[in-house]
Amino acid sequence: MKPSVEATADKIQSSCACPTKVTISVNWDSYLKAEDMRRIPQALTSLDNAAKKQCVKDSDKKAFCDHVNGFEIHYAKDAQIETKGKIVSVGSNDFSYPGESNLGKLLATF
Repeated sequence: MKPSVEATADKIQSSCACPTKVTISVNWDSYLKAEDMRRIPQALTSLDNAAKKQCVKDSDKKAFCDHVNGFEIHYAKDAQIETKGKIVSVGSNDFSYPGESNLGKLLATF
């Protein structure tokens, strides 16, 4: 799964062309069971798709890059999204993950 995390970060960097590389980290220790991790791939796809849609115009790319320098995925009971400085924190579990539309709504506020 780690290669998928790195590949998604590279895709987002390619779409948004931020001067500082956009990172994605997974708090592996927050997942107590392997099955709790099964929605991480869908969360990665949602991150990639939301960033692609946000980073179409140069002004939107600039806004994205000014406000986001990374994403952090962790276990959470609910598929929550919050910002912690320039990090977008994304919760997932074995049943849910933040969808592209919810991530897109957050990114559009920048």
